[in-house]
Amino acid sequence: SNSFCTLLVSMSRSITLAAAGCSKMQSFATTLLGKATGNAVALAPGAAAGAAAAIAIGEAPAGAHTVVTTAPEAKPALYKDSNVAFVRAVLPAAADQLPLRDLVDVYPASGIPCDAEIAQVKASFAKTAQTAVDLAKKNGNKLTVLVKQATKHARINELFEEAITEASAGSGVAVDFVGSAQVSNTLIMFPETLGVVAAADTASAENAEAMYAGLVGGVNRTFVGDDVSVAGGSSPNSVAYACAAALRNIGMGSEAKKIEAAIAKAKGNDEGASIVAAL
Repeated sequence: SNSFCTLLVSMSRSITLAAAGCSKMQSFATTLLGKATGNAVALAPGAAAGAAAAIAIGEAPAGAHTVVTTAPEAKPALYKDSNVAFVRAVLPAAADQLPLRDLVDVYPASGIPCDAEIAQVKASFAKTAQTAVDLAKKNGNKLTVLVKQATKHARINELFEEAITEASAGSGVAVDFVGSAQVSNTLIMFPETLGVVAAADTASAENAEAMYAGLVGGVNRTFVGDDVSVAGGSSPNSVAYACAAALRNIGMGSEAKKIEAAIAKAKGNDEGASIVAAL
């Protein structure tokens, strides 16, 4: 599904609800922002154009080609030395057709031509690959590429590998293609040995990304597009971090710090109630 909930913060310090979906987390974000700002920032339906900052809840916002997930500064002691940047491709997924990430493998196997779709994937993957390489240059010049070793993803894997290889050529970044099971194990046991992890748009990559978010107690997530940079979240902690990022983007740094301090007191498994209570 391509449904998503995108919140956009305008210069008037109101938050525009540009698209609805995930009502429970939308309600949580409304409560959180209201309490953190003394109701100075409120949700209001409207168009996304001209917003100063943005939040995506639950799904990728329109126009995003990549999502970058990083651990917050406040991490559990066990993962205090982890500085992984997880870079995942985001391909368009129209509601009325097979997701692009599946289509490029399913159609050729059924004898259905999909040259236009493959070209679309290549163009999108090139942007994700460049994002990953640019981040790796700032993080040890090392890039680990997660590969789901299953024949159903053969074409997606091939296209992403081509994009990474082209983007990293001559960059000085060492690239290592590693199976998804090994990457997941390393994220759990030795995340401090990883710098940037890049992945194509597959369910396995989404699962590894979500697992890492759980290990470090919530994450900073940013959706990147050609002319969009949107803070995102799907769990209470990550939505709260996204709200803090949006507030900081409109000059409300002290209110952002209030939210981040409240996250540190969260008890978990209470749908964000302990975060709101700590404000």
